Amino acid sequence: MAPIAQPRTFTNRVVIVTGGGGTIGRPLCLAFAAAGAMVVVNDLGGHSEGGGKSKKFADTVVNEITAAGGKAVADYNSVEDGDKIVATAIEKFGHIDVVVNNAGIIRYKPVEEHTVEDFRDLLEINTLGSVSLILAAWPHFQKQAYGRIINSTSDSVFGMPNSASYIVSKAALIGVTKAFALEGAEFGINVNAVAPVAYSRMAGETIPDEAQREGFKAMYSGEGNVPMVLALSHESSKITNRIFGLGAFSVTELVLGFKPGFTEARTMESCLENRDEILGIGKEVQEANNLSELMAKRMGFDIDLGK
Repeated sequence: MAPIAQPRTFTNRVVIVTGGGGTIGRPLCLAFAAAGAMVVVNDLGGHSEGGGKSKKFADTVVNEITAAGGKAVADYNSVEDGDKIVATAIEKFGHIDVVVNNAGIIRYKPVEEHTVEDFRDLLEINTLGSVSLILAAWPHFQKQAYGRIINSTSDSVFGMPNSASYIVSKAALIGVTKAFALEGAEFGINVNAVAPVAYSRMAGETIPDEAQREGFKAMYSGEGNVPMVLALSHESSKITNRIFGLGAFSVTELVLGFKPGFTEARTMESCLENRDEILGIGKEVQEANNLSELMAKRMGFDIDLGK
């Protein structure tokens, strides 16, 4: 079986992977290291719902990498402390090239059992944790005119029961990706988002049927997300400002777009009477990768929003 990437593909590149000891993060760390990267394996070692800590998750992956002749260092900081994670990379390896924001927590409960604190906690880790690390890495990327950022969003943004706070936090990462991609382009900083799928204890909790759970486990390994993440992280990749659905060694682009709609929405009655036209039934989705593009395509109005 061919390696996911050739041994020297990422030579001299420094990669940070948050949540590097988990089901999705571990195979990413191992693959980057096998391809020659120096890897910062960040993992607080907490519970899937938040809280707790343990060094064993990051340490285990680092030991695997070094035993195979690779280079890695463990980092146990919370993603809320992005500056400390970047400091680990700089102190150990001297620079930083790639950030993979993979860490996250989830709380399964119906809406009526959610509290504002649940939303705040998940936004703090899943969304602002990613932002914290990006902001800490950004000056280094600007100075060297190069950087790669991969944010982990989720297919759940299309809708999933009993996980409202998780969906909100992951949907926000799409906005994070779009915002930083536009401003990073002039500095050679590519920013993309992926929605990985892999069986884990956290994912298994969403599938009550045992047969379905076992089928999901057999199909979706953590390794099935790795190739595209490495591709987006490579210096030869020109892709930025995009979102990809991953899993089972497949890749699908997920897009933000619109359908041509109804142009005579002058009364409430006209909106009610023209439901099919408003919903764009039978019409194709048109993609828009930034606000200027959306305005031009949807309104026929060209506007330069500047850099």
